[in-house]
Amino acid sequence: MTNTDLKFKLFSSEDPNKYTPDNISFSDFNRFNNEVANFISGQKDRDILNQITPRIESGSFILSVTLSAAIQANSLLADLNNISANKNLHTVDKTRISILETWQKRAVDKQDNQVNISSEEGENSFSTIKITSESIYNLNKTWVDVEDYFIGEIYNAGGKNRSNIHLTLLNTEDDIKISTSKYLLNHLNNLHLYDNVRVHARAKQNIITKEYKQIELLEIVKWENNIPADSMNKARNIVKTAFRNVGDISEWISEVRG
Repeated sequence: MTNTDLKFKLFSSEDPNKYTPDNISFSDFNRFNNEVANFISGQKDRDILNQITPRIESGSFILSVTLSAAIQANSLLADLNNISANKNLHTVDKTRISILETWQKRAVDKQDNQVNISSEEGENSFSTIKITSESIYNLNKTWVDVEDYFIGEIYNAGGKNRSNIHLTLLNTEDDIKISTSKYLLNHLNNLHLYDNVRVHARAKQNIITKEYKQIELLEIVKWENNIPADSMNKARNIVKTAFRNVGDISEWISEVRG
């Protein structure tokens, strides 16, 4: 596997000299470099930055990096290909999605603050990702109201100003925070820290990234897995088959709810 060169370009469509290395403000310089670093490392791979030497190129402000074959095992290239093709965005690292949305919002708000991500021609090249006031990298419009079940271990509960239950999900090991009331926390029957529980909750879910926010408790019970693994797998396959022809999930949910 050969090395891959990436270029992160910050530029203005109105003033081509605004973001050149000679003119860029220190705040823009610092902010963009930090955002690129976080985009490259993603949510869980900060050590990758120790293996990369950035270069500033002439023209608009261009931060160029070379990814060695070893670094390419990181999910960065796969994420860039998915973003470029505008598909499988729910699999893209959450930190990269967040920065993509930040760049998109800034491009819309400021009009002249745009970002391109490109690669040199080669086996790992992808179509240039152009984040402008006209692009649609805005996943905030894809949140829908859902009710769902979460199975996990309680690792914290309470709060000074707001009452929450904190779970570590058993299937992904992700941590989530579920809002509730002091009354419900005081009436958790036979539930303790580090118990495994099943939570029925109301939330908003991003239909692209599949992440949840604003999770509100409806019901919580102690959970014991007494269901055989083959039965669980059979149920999952039935659900996958039933929903494989559903195109736009958001539209389908709206139609079902009337």
